[in-house]
Amino acid sequence: MTINQVIEQVNRLSPGALEDRDLAGWLLELDGKLFRELHMPEDTKRPLQWPKDQDVPLTAPPPYDGIYTLYVQLKMDFFRQDYEQYNNTATAYNDAVNEFRKAYRREHPPEPFYISTL
Repeated sequence: MTINQVIEQVNRLSPGALEDRDLAGWLLELDGKLFRELHMPEDTKRPLQWPKDQDVPLTAPPPYDGIYTLYVQLKMDFFRQDYEQYNNTATAYNDAVNEFRKAYRREHPPEPFYISTL
């Protein structure tokens, strides 16, 4: 999924909610966070700027790419001060992002770390 695809989906679900640049900023924030947390290879192609990289695929592939829509909805719920919906969306988002992290680690185990006893 790309930034443009997420924005289009969010605008369909919540028309006129926020400006595209705000949504894109949140998506870049989340994508960068996942990239750093998972220690992905530096040569991983990912969006770095909006609108320049609006059609570059985000880091999480299908079927995990729904985390981006959930994250944007989460942020929108917070700024609308709809805290009950925020809590519901936060639960769905946290479950989805944890599934992505586990799947990524299964497919890309980190290098073993050894401590010398000498």
